[in-house]
Amino acid sequence: MGFFKKTVSDRDWLDSALPIYESALPILRRITEALKLGYRRELDSAVARALEELPSLADQLSRLPNPTSQAAQSAARNLKWSLTACLRLADELSTLSELSARGLYQMVTSHVHTGELLYSAHLKAIGATAATASELMSDAKNLFSGVARNLGLRATPQ
Repeated sequence: MGFFKKTVSDRDWLDSALPIYESALPILRRITEALKLGYRRELDSAVARALEELPSLADQLSRLPNPTSQAAQSAARNLKWSLTACLRLADELSTLSELSARGLYQMVTSHVHTGELLYSAHLKAIGATAATASELMSDAKNLFSGVARNLGLRATPQ
């Protein structure tokens, strides 16, 4: 369906895609901020929100017609990738939380070396995914801003 999907003007596409971007951005910010500061309760809440809302946003984005210009098509691809990375991050954090609830702490304390390696590797993967998701979202913002400038619009994404 993707290759033969209907196309729309960049302005129409931007009007439809920008609310999706603006809905996803605070979700990613909440996750990365809670992850950076180590706030467990806030992180769990942000992950739950991401797992609840991001699939719908990704679905909405996939249903949008393609924009006409290459710049807008790049923005569309980048937003799709950023939503995918955000979902992957939320899934990985959810898995780590589940492992913790199932006794990862006991495993770390009883098999110190193996447990530390497992936990460290998982946190490293989560950190890399968070960095990728943040970078992709930042790139999406820059691409959206470029498309908006090309259309002569004053409003740009946050």
